[in-house]
Parts: sequence; C-alpha cells; structure tokens
Amino acid sequence: MRGFLFLASIVCLHLAAMAQPAEIKTFTPGPGGKLFGQPDVDALLARPYLEHVPIASTGQCLWAGHAEGWAFPPQAIHYYLITGHGLGFDLEVDAGGQAVLPVQATSYPSRVELSGTANGIEVKAAKWISGEDVLSLRLTLANTKQEAAEVVLRGGLQAASVPLDQGRATWTVENRGMTIHALASLPGFSVAEGPAEAQAAISVEGESPASQTGSKGDDSKAAASGGRVLGSNFGGQPGDNAVYVFQVPEAQKDMVLSIRYARAMAGNADFLLQLPNQKRHPRILLQPTGGWGDTEREFGIVTYPVGDLAAGSYKVQLMTISANSNANIDVLYLHPKGTEVPGLHSARTEIEQTVALAAGESKTLNLFLAASTRPADAVAALDRALQSADPLQDHITAYNAWLTENVPAFTGKPDLTKQYWHRAASILRKNLFRVGEGRLKNWCISEGRWTADWYANMISYGAGHQIREARWLRNPEIVQGIITTWCENEKPDGVFPNFIKPNEIGTGQYTDWITSTVWDAHCVHPDEALLEIWADALKRNVDGWLNVYDPDHDGLLLVDSHWWTGMEWQPSFFYFNGFDKDQQKQQLERVDLTAYVYGNARNLARILALIGDTEGAARYNATADTIRDATLKTMWDDATSFFYSVEPQTHEKALVKEVIGVYPFYFSMFDPAQGQRYVSAWSSILDPKQFWTKWPVASASMECPAYSQDTKFNGKEVGGCMWNGPTWPHANSIVLSAMAATLREYKESPLRVSDFCALLQSFTDAQFYKQDSNFPWTGEYYNGNDGEWRTDQRDYNHSTYLDILIADVAGLRPRADESIEVHPLIDPAMGAFAIDGMRYHGHDITIAWAPATDPAPTPDGLKGFRVYIDGRLAHHDPLTALPATISPQP
Repeated sequence: MRGFLFLASIVCLHLAAMAQPAEIKTFTPGPGGKLFGQPDVDALLARPYLEHVPIASTGQCLWAGHAEGWAFPPQAIHYYLITGHGLGFDLEVDAGGQAVLPVQATSYPSRVELSGTANGIEVKAAKWISGEDVLSLRLTLANTKQEAAEVVLRGGLQAASVPLDQGRATWTVENRGMTIHALASLPGFSVAEGPAEAQAAISVEGESPASQTGSKGDDSKAAASGGRVLGSNFGGQPGDNAVYVFQVPEAQKDMVLSIRYARAMAGNADFLLQLPNQKRHPRILLQPTGGWGDTEREFGIVTYPVGDLAAGSYKVQLMTISANSNANIDVLYLHPKGTEVPGLHSARTEIEQTVALAAGESKTLNLFLAASTRPADAVAALDRALQSADPLQDHITAYNAWLTENVPAFTGKPDLTKQYWHRAASILRKNLFRVGEGRLKNWCISEGRWTADWYANMISYGAGHQIREARWLRNPEIVQGIITTWCENEKPDGVFPNFIKPNEIGTGQYTDWITSTVWDAHCVHPDEALLEIWADALKRNVDGWLNVYDPDHDGLLLVDSHWWTGMEWQPSFFYFNGFDKDQQKQQLERVDLTAYVYGNARNLARILALIGDTEGAARYNATADTIRDATLKTMWDDATSFFYSVEPQTHEKALVKEVIGVYPFYFSMFDPAQGQRYVSAWSSILDPKQFWTKWPVASASMECPAYSQDTKFNGKEVGGCMWNGPTWPHANSIVLSAMAATLREYKESPLRVSDFCALLQSFTDAQFYKQDSNFPWTGEYYNGNDGEWRTDQRDYNHSTYLDILIADVAGLRPRADESIEVHPLIDPAMGAFAIDGMRYHGHDITIAWAPATDPAPTPDGLKGFRVYIDGRLAHHDPLTALPATISPQP
C-alpha cells in the first residue's frame, strides 16, 4: 500500500507539473528560423585532409574527389558525369630548384587549406569550389629569407593548345553529348613549351575491340586513355573475351605488348592471352589495382614479350578463365622492348610564371576556372569571382549561409552532432546538383560523389531515402524539384528507371518507394497544386509495378533477379537450390518490393483524396488492402514469427530470415489491433544469434548457411554488393524508422526505446572511420563484427540520418493537416539536444530536450521537452517527453 501511495504521489506531481501554465517564453527567430543559432560547422568538421577525404564544397554541377596538390588536377575534377576530359588545372611550386610540397592540409566543409615550406619560401593556399561552378585557388607566397628570391609556378590545362591572353584562357570539352565551356583566369601565367612527345607506339583503345562478349558496354573512367574503358562486367563469367586488331605499318624488332587495366575486386583476374605469331596462349593474372580507374593510381600495367613483327595485321585476344575476373581494360600498346609505355594523359597546355619576391615580401594570387554548359553563365560566374575583394571569405560566408538558410540546426551529443552536420554539409549538400537541361532541368540528387561514372547519377534505389532526407531542407523547391525530375522521367511502363542522365534514362529498374515519399515530402512542405501535377505520373508508377511485376494479380510483387533488388546476394534467391551461388535464375515474390508498392499505393490514395479524386483514392486504398492481406496470408510464418519471400507459383516460403522481414513496419502496413501478433518479428532482429551482431543489423540471419561477413557465399567466393550478412546503412535507416513506427503504434512489442537508441548509436559510431571522430565516413556497407567498411565509397547518399533524428528521435511527425504532432523517442541516456529551425507547414519549429536532472544549462533555461512554434513556447513537458498534438495558433 505504501508503494502504491508513493507511486500515486509521483504521478500526481507529474500531472501537476504538466498542468501548470507553461512559462510564457518567446524568442525572435533569427536566420534560418533558428532561435539558438547553430554550431560553427566549418570548425566542427575540420579534419586532416588525407587521401581518403574528398572535397566537400561543390557547385551546381562541378565537384571533386580527392584533389591532390596545390590546385585541382583534372583527374579529380568532375562536371556532373564528365570527368578527366579537360577541366581542372594542376600546379607545382619551385623555390630555387626545390619543390615546395603541401605538408599540412586541413579539410573544412567549405574549402581545403594547405601549407608548405622549402628553401625559405612559405606557401599557403586555400582551394574550394564555389556554388557557381568555379574552381578557386588563393595562393600566398612568402619569402622568409634576407635576400630576394624567385618562385616558379608550373601547371597545366587539360586541353591542347589553349590560348592564354593576358591571363585569360577559354576552351570547350565535348563528352556525353554535352559541351562544357571552360573559362580560366590565371594572372601572370603564359604558355610554356610542353614536354617532348612520347615515343610513338601502336595502340588500340580497350573500349574498341573488334569483337567482345561479356561486357554490357564501355564505361567512363576519369583517368582512362580517352576517358573510356571496356568494363560493365567484362571478365565476370568464364569465356568472356575481347579481340583487338593491331595494324603494324612496317617491320618492328623485339616488340612487347602492354595492357593498361583497373581492377577493384579482391584476388586476381584470370585470363588467357593470345599474342601475335604465338601458338602458346599464356595465362595472365591481373592483380587488384585498388579501384576501377577513376584516378591514375587505380590503373596497373602488365607487359608480355611479342618478338619481331613484320608489317601486317595482328590479333590479340583476352579470354576469361574463371568467374569474377572483372577488369576494366583501358588501352593495349605494342611498343619496342625496353621503352616506356607511352604517355597516357590527354593533350595538355603547359603554363608557367616566375614570381619575384623581395626579402620578407609576400604576394597573393587568385586563380579561377569557371565551367558551364552555357558560356554566358561561365563568364558571369568568373566575373563575380574576380570582382570580389576577398573571394575566399565571400565563399565561406555563402557556404555557411546556405547551411543556415536550409538545414535545421542540431546540437546534442558530440558524435550525433558531428555526424548530423557531416550528413548535411558533406553528403546531402554535396550530392545536390542541377544540370538545367535535357532530362535534368530541375533539382536533382545523386547517390555518391567520389566517382563520376555511375553513382553521380540520379539512381532510383536510394531515392526514397534522399527524398525523406531532403524534405527537411527549409527551401521546399529542392525536394519538390527532385520529385519533379523523377515524375518527368518514367519508363514507358510507368516504373521509375534505374538512372536518369541528361540525355537518357536507364532501361532497368531497382526496387524503390519513391511514390510513397511524395506524400512524406508534402506533409512537411504542403503544395496541393504540385500534387495535382504529379498525380498522373504517380498513378502510372503504381500501375506499372502492378502490371509488370504482379502478373498473377495476387498482391505480391515479383522479382526475377537478385541483381535489380539493389540487395545482391540475398540468400532467399538461393534457398531453393541449396544456396548454390552459381544458380541465379530463381524468381521470388519479395517482402521488400511488396512493402514498397504497398507504401506507394497507400500514400497515393492519400494524395488523391486530398486533391479531390475520391474514386482514385478508393481504388488505390483497395490495392493497398489487397497487398497487406496477401502479405499476412502468404508471407508470414507463425512457427518462426517472421515475414519471408515466397516462390511465385507454389507460394512456398524461402525460409531464410533477411532484414527485409521487418520492412512492412516502415510503412505502418498493419493496424495496431490487427498487427499485434506480427510485432514478434522484432525478436529475431534483437537476437544476438540472428541479426543483432556487434555492429547491427545484419542483412541476413546468422542462422542462414550462406551468412558471411566476408566475400564468401556458402563457402564460394563472390564479389560486389553483399546482402548475406554485412550491415548496410540503407537497411539500418529503414529498420530504425520501422522500429520507431512500431514503438509509436503498438503498446506491446519486443522493442524498447533503448533498443532504438542503441541501434542509432551503433549506426552513428560506425559512420566514423575506425571510430575516429575526426573522420566521418558514410560508405556502402560494413562488417557487422568489427564495423570496418567493406567498400571505399565516401559520402554515400544511400541512407537517412537527419530524418531519423527529426521525425523519430525529436518526434516531429509530418501530417497533412495544420496540427503539429510530436511523438519523441527519447532514452535518458541520449542526454540533452535541440533541433532548431525546422520549416514545417510554413512555420519555424524548434524542439529541445534536457533531462530534469541534467545540471548543464540549456539555451532557453528550461528542462524537459519543449516545442517552440515561430519563437513561442507552445508545449512544455517538464519531466518527460510524452506524445502531444499542438495547435500552431497561440
């Protein structure tokens, strides 16, 4: 009885505290709708600029990988998908015959700063890419000696015979059907005599064989000869071969064949080589080179003796011996033994100048290169850079202003804060682009910006994450532009293509839930007029998925290849053949695609109801109901309490647990009363013997025979993306939001808020390279045992983070009406945080939390859970963080 009275008194105290009139507290929103400001993001994310740190600053189309040296070597510079074809400029600094190298370098989100000293000359530099697509370099030379000195600056423009008139240079780059106009301001430089021509050789481009099998087509590679390679899965299967024909105009003595190639996969590529005039076909091993050819260092060369050759035509053939011998073949050379392989760079214009420095004197140079498909835009952008009294400070101000104006400010635990801003400044911001022509007229967002041949496209598989993330940018035109780009580029069957380029769309597809997220974006930035514009495309999308991939009309979506799920090597595709990775013809009705199309149909119904299409709303609600009922009837297994993909004809379950088994909860597929029995699926996710690895969540259960954290699949070596065990940020994002939905919607489940927070913390910690907080690193997937990244992709825009903190942790639940709903998921271990300046339904929203027992000061002087609307304290729960619905009106 005493315990009951004590508990009752605590409850009464809490209710009394909640019942007290909220303290009238108001603030005047500042820039970006923020009440409390935001951290200095440049200082927060400053870190050593190492080889694996890409530049974060970017323009609308222009961006860089790791740009080594003082300036912007062309192989690191990209204009959308055009790379290594004439953009960029490099720079060497010579102090009295001694090279000055950058020995200290710091990366900031807005720029890179470098310094070095040699022979009494100090060099400091800052380089950045402006938002107007201008490569910018500020170089300061200081003579610390007591005598005059000369510094020689040497560089190169990646184009032949570029005229340089009073420090101005113009040229064009043609590639992929686009013309890029380059305009440089290089004051004091003149054209220098270039290096001697490389020794002549007979060459054939790898992407131009007389015949080939195995490759789906040539690929663009930044550092390749001519920018292209024979790739696209060449060497993936035994028997893949390419035949090259050399025309030898006159007799040659003691010749050798050199093959330039790139290979990122582990292990050697295994080929037979047919050489001219030789009956024996030697076996050659192409060793890994560390990449696929986006930088010079990712290429290797193998050389084989050929002997004397008379004038004539000669055939060289490469044939794969074993599977997974993928290699990108760049160029083949016949050249005399003992001579170097000819130069592989495209034509250059060498430039130089000599800078005279008196004793103790310093001089600063500003160098710029603007690029655009529209010449007038390049001229205007360059002129604005030249007119600035302090172009670096102007750029830093503009870069940080963009973050202030567009990104809600997060402050909290140091690791969460740093990762949040890394995601905002170095992933979300960097991957936004706007080509402004062709199929990419509007705002777009890429999947990654470390190579330019594939990931820099609009790609459908991660688009649902990208839209959910971008909906929290304060400028609604960005997320609305991304949606418009997708709606304007459907395939003829209505399904969104696997990629969109300025002049083409892909003929394939990935599983995606883009249509579902259109409603999600609308609920943050309402615009019924746009919904009406998009509605027909969204209908065609849902209908397309159903017409093509639900041929038996049972409500379960068919996938005929694990390759286009975006989840290669999911074990369910191999369940019915004993997990033999070489038997890849299995079709499945899949949990993931079925859940995605459910979400698409349900949210499409909401869209149609809002714009007055009641008949359409009823139709797609009925479609969603059919999918839900079929999922429960066919994919749920009572014995193991999990959802499984099934064989299309017999509906036999592929009884291997995969992370997709909880994807239906992401879309709130079941009414809580109906779905109570199904929340038991979460027990498997939390089980350390199934999915809850040291670095959860595994992509497949440890109980599966094909489970692996390395490159094995049931004992056999495979390559590429591995969804048979490793942890994927893509999946963890879905799992975290699905966990949050379950916690909000079900009173009873195996889940606790602490489970959600533990996964969020693990997810955060994994996104620091070797858990070093100096190096935020979001890649493709990582080892669930040790958290080591399995791939070298950087700033991978294939998951969510801002959305989880805003919509799930802080609990701002987007909805179509004007009420503001909060349902936070806060564990006391999370500590205090604030998310400041969210633009929602035209209001500025700030949410803050601080435990009542936390002695640290808060920005508003209050504890507990607080919601501010347009600067006014509209909700205050002093002790806990309970759900609430708030009117935006005072």
